[in-house]
Amino acid sequence: MNRNLFIGITTILMVLILISCASGVAVSKPVINPEIAIEELHKKGIVPISAGYKQSYFSVLPYLFVNEGDTFNIINGDFFNVKFGDNTNYNIKVGYWKKYEGFENVQVVLISMSENSKIPLKEQEVIVNSSKHGAFRKVELNQKDYWNKTQQRILLINPIPLQNEYDILKKIYDDVITVSVSDQKYTFVNPELVLE
Repeated sequence: MNRNLFIGITTILMVLILISCASGVAVSKPVINPEIAIEELHKKGIVPISAGYKQSYFSVLPYLFVNEGDTFNIINGDFFNVKFGDNTNYNIKVGYWKKYEGFENVQVVLISMSENSKIPLKEQEVIVNSSKHGAFRKVELNQKDYWNKTQQRILLINPIPLQNEYDILKKIYDDVITVSVSDQKYTFVNPELVLE
């Protein structure tokens, strides 16, 4: 009886060890396309947030701005400063964040007024869509926060379910995010973009 008990316990332990080893299988890091030189992107009318736009992978994947209609002004920190109408501009931040403002694995669009904005952002209708993942939803921001209040910041998020942290590359490949502020549209392409 002691021998059967020993064999039974040993078998159970072996099964548990095999299960724990199988569930802890490491996922290999995928190959990332090399960054495209800023000069090449600019020739195609595309603006990255910085020269090293892939340096923060896999915690942040910043999208690139497509400068249609010559609406790009400057990079303002981690925002694209873009023209809106004839006499104003807004700051727009677009990308994927592993963690952002208490959310995990989300596409993020943050829009704010800049110091030269003449038209209040709160008067605009804002709609954001991902070509692969659908509509973003607006998230309430703390309006007691100085920057949120004075810049009339609007945060929109789009959660993306992932199998592992590297799965995001497949999820954003060929994705295009369109930010509509009233009748003005701004287009952002994923950082894994391949130029043709």
